[in-house]
Amino acid sequence: MILPDTQNLPDTRAIALPAVGVTPLAMPLRITDAGIVHHVSASVALYTSLAENRKGTHLSRLVESVMPLADAVLTPASLRAVLADARGRLDADEAFLAVRFRYDMKKSAPVSGLAGYVPYEVCLIALHRAAGIEEGLILDVPITTLCPCSKAISQYGAHNQRGRLLLTAALNEPGEGFSLGAQIGALESLGSSPVFSILKRTDEKEVTERAYETPKFVEDVVRDAVLWIQGQKTLGWYRVRISNDESIHAHNAVALFDAARAVRPRARPRFYDYLDLIGP
Repeated sequence: MILPDTQNLPDTRAIALPAVGVTPLAMPLRITDAGIVHHVSASVALYTSLAENRKGTHLSRLVESVMPLADAVLTPASLRAVLADARGRLDADEAFLAVRFRYDMKKSAPVSGLAGYVPYEVCLIALHRAAGIEEGLILDVPITTLCPCSKAISQYGAHNQRGRLLLTAALNEPGEGFSLGAQIGALESLGSSPVFSILKRTDEKEVTERAYETPKFVEDVVRDAVLWIQGQKTLGWYRVRISNDESIHAHNAVALFDAARAVRPRARPRFYDYLDLIGP
């Protein structure tokens, strides 16, 4: 019995679509960082372009392209293989892939040395087309900041808050030398203090006093992040956003920097246009 292939019918409206795909695909993965294997539960998004003369995309083929990642060790090569396979299966000009997962990093308290896990959100991005391959990442890092203004005007104490530092960047040199843990550690050090899981009283004293001695506005954190990123050869274009959940205000404090709008701009990668497709 031959079933009709409706998606493969011609379309006469002459409108090409830049992305048609599937998200979120739940999948167990393994990543290796600094020689340690981490088992993660990932959410995968995969899209391909659709030519103007084709009615639809065979979405099941996209799922087939992604399946080799399941339980495999995630590498730049394995991401590229998925994209090449998807383009081939669907005869598409472009394919875009995003792999999101929670990265649980073991951190020791600064005085007691007791270890606990702190979660960080990671998204690996890749775009495959005839002109070449673009790769990038998104890191969502929690930090603590202490308000310089509050410290300056108060006789004692100063309000602090937990913030989120969000880095989106193009990768110039993805490969075995790239360490998620090192990148996360560098970013969280830009706040007034890192965030920990286990803190005994001696640790809490150390963290509180460290924050008090390192007051920072959201503007300070973003500018310090820009200076750090400028020294990273592995990163090309980048966008940094910090948002503080203010502890004494009914609003958040937010600051943003986009390297495409800098004095010496770095061109946004093509995958920038696909970033709003990463979510469900």
